[in-house]
Amino acid sequence: MLLIATIALLGSSLLFTPLEITGIRVIGDTCNITATLSFELTGTSEASSYTWNFDDPGSGTNNTLTVDVSRGNSNVSHLFSKPGRYEVHVSYQEPGMPEARLCKYVTIGQCCAGLSSTTTVALCTNQLPYSWNGNTYTGAGRYSLSFPSSSGCDSVATLVLEVGNPTPSLGNDTTLCPGEKLLLNPGNYASYLWQDQSVGKVFEVSREGQYSVIVQQEGGCSRTDDVVVSYEKNCGDIFFPSAITPNQDGNNDAFGALGNISSVTNYRLIIYNRFGQVVYNSSDPLQRWDGGQNGQLAANTTYVWKATYSINRRAQKFRKGSLAVLK
Repeated sequence: MLLIATIALLGSSLLFTPLEITGIRVIGDTCNITATLSFELTGTSEASSYTWNFDDPGSGTNNTLTVDVSRGNSNVSHLFSKPGRYEVHVSYQEPGMPEARLCKYVTIGQCCAGLSSTTTVALCTNQLPYSWNGNTYTGAGRYSLSFPSSSGCDSVATLVLEVGNPTPSLGNDTTLCPGEKLLLNPGNYASYLWQDQSVGKVFEVSREGQYSVIVQQEGGCSRTDDVVVSYEKNCGDIFFPSAITPNQDGNNDAFGALGNISSVTNYRLIIYNRFGQVVYNSSDPLQRWDGGQNGQLAANTTYVWKATYSINRRAQKFRKGSLAVLK
């Protein structure tokens, strides 16, 4: 008899399932701010009451709710007062155990963030006023309309209205050196018509002449611009010697720019000694340094020089090097 009782006791303990609340299940449409949501506890418990807090002060007395039950789950419902993120929690106490608490984060009415559209319209001045979505606009600007929905997720439509005649620009008349090319770009428009009847967005210049373009924007209005491109015959560069012999024999006695000096603009030449001190500084390409420093003629010494300049007022150039002053 004792053996049978023991076996029966062991069998009943093997079939025992502990009581436990395992989580909170949300039932309903969390995207719809007007929808009531249900909250269901998963698992089982012997607690006699459950106290809910919905983290929603805007709902007034409905923010907290206590449910008394003899045994089983506590299912409740709540209508949130506004869109947002809420920390819903429930407190309960199992017999002979300290109070327990479960939490669940819920986001309400924010599923449709980013539902928007933008329409860009370019008009000529004489095409105003402009009608859009039942409204009339008389000037350029950015206009937005909100379309509310029952879920609280409003749609936003935006109109970007660009008004004005096109303003193409091919730049100022310019001069190129032989072999150089120039890419003309008047800006972004709906269509282009160049002087040779081509219709590309850009035009490559490889010979001198007058170039023009007619541009048209989406509104239908058009405007033209032109530019004269010339080619300079004298585009040679300048150069600097690597050594001088300031012995007054008339040969290589001074240091400075050589070559196409007549075309040089924005000129600056600076010479440094081995200590980094400036011994010569000039903005005149016709001037020369005779090798003198502090009233003395330097000899058998190496210097560093830097020069900046332009040819025919074109892009700035930079040169540097070393200079040997020899007896």
